[in-house]
Amino acid sequence: MIVVSKILLIRHLCFTTCKGYSLQLFLASLITLTSIFSLDEYLIIVLALITVVISFLSQLTHGLFRILIRGLLLLQLWYTITFSFKLAILIIIVQITLIYIYISYSFRIDFALLSSSKRGYSPRGILKIFIEYLINNKMLVLLLATLTSIITYFGQSILTNIQELPVLMVFYINLITVLEVLIGSRKEEIMIDRARTETLLSSSIVPSFKRFESSSIYLISLTLISICTLGLGGIVLNTSNITILLKNLFSIPVIILVGFVYLRKTELLNSGHEYNLLKLTLPILMVILITIFSLTSQ
Repeated sequence: MIVVSKILLIRHLCFTTCKGYSLQLFLASLITLTSIFSLDEYLIIVLALITVVISFLSQLTHGLFRILIRGLLLLQLWYTITFSFKLAILIIIVQITLIYIYISYSFRIDFALLSSSKRGYSPRGILKIFIEYLINNKMLVLLLATLTSIITYFGQSILTNIQELPVLMVFYINLITVLEVLIGSRKEEIMIDRARTETLLSSSIVPSFKRFESSSIYLISLTLISICTLGLGGIVLNTSNITILLKNLFSIPVIILVGFVYLRKTELLNSGHEYNLLKLTLPILMVILITIFSLTSQ
């Protein structure tokens, strides 16, 4: 055991504070001193103190999360200096929420895992596992929702002038392209779920949609549906046009349709049915979907 005197602990605390938080303390002091005689002097003092506390709490975070909180901290300081107190308070609420989510996620106790030995095994499908993954990774969902909303906001601004096309159409068009590359037009070109599809096809008892729910294509479709759902916020903020909103909502189940079509294509190729029509899967789907959305824009 090592005995450390109280004086050394105090010196270490003072050194750490001055060395690691000198910039934050300087900015907080500057804001307080320059605005002490204004009408909102008490509010500025409170904001400055909260800034210091958030700066200390941000040390508990790591990686991209810390960078995001530090960026919001600088933005909050700017709004405080320019007397935009409402925006500064809003950013403070966002920072506290992010810190709370990070701490609750990083230091949580998984009580379900502790009591799992008392429960029997219950089979879970891909959908249930995927939902549990999203629930257990709230920070990832929050950051993904922010990024996706920004993309859909500006993307919808561009596509609104092109016959009111929905921005989510871009997502499933890219899904069609990627699946076409992964599956190809011959059995030898299949690069995804080849062995699993052959195993499921060996049993005629399993229905087609049940086979789809056990495939990697289904997991890819769920991931893309989640991204599109998180991006609806940016679309709502961009436009109030009911037609565009309905088209974007309709684009979400289209992803399941595209995934199911390509699963059937994989099964047919694995069975040795290399029809010429299968080579035209991509252009046929493209023409059908783009025609539907174009006609509804008239």
